[in-house]
Amino acid sequence: MFEKDEQEILAYYDGGAEIGRLERGIGKIELERSKEIISRYVSHSSQVIYDIGGGVGVYSFWLAELGHEVHLFDLSPQAIEFARQQQQNKPVISKLEIADARNVHREDESADIVLLMGPLYHLTEQHERIKALQEAARVLKKGGDADHFSYIQVWLAALGIICIR
Repeated sequence: MFEKDEQEILAYYDGGAEIGRLERGIGKIELERSKEIISRYVSHSSQVIYDIGGGVGVYSFWLAELGHEVHLFDLSPQAIEFARQQQQNKPVISKLEIADARNVHREDESADIVLLMGPLYHLTEQHERIKALQEAARVLKKGGDADHFSYIQVWLAALGIICIR
């Protein structure tokens, strides 16, 4: 991604553009449909879930309230700060961290599920999207005999990706 692109993206998100977006208009449909699809891959027992590029934490809060250990990562310091403020009275998200989707500071194979939705909107160069996908694959636990990614429908792929092994 070009530095100018990154600065424009940060200015947009640091300005609070994502706050409430999924609570109004077409955003409500996106939220409910995405939750429905994500629910197919989340078990009832606690899992470690990384929400990479998760913005202000809408999906992170939802998954944490279901009992999962959720780590929220976003490039925008303001998005992370907003999420931190939202949970002051009721901390549910395990970790909130400013991070680039192409370089997440976590151990290899440390997450049961990785949500990588936001970054794939903004990484305009193919090699940058591949780098983010490789990083998601790196932190994702291997799952028994089957070693695969579940790419969730073309519709959700347009929004991002959920990685499960």
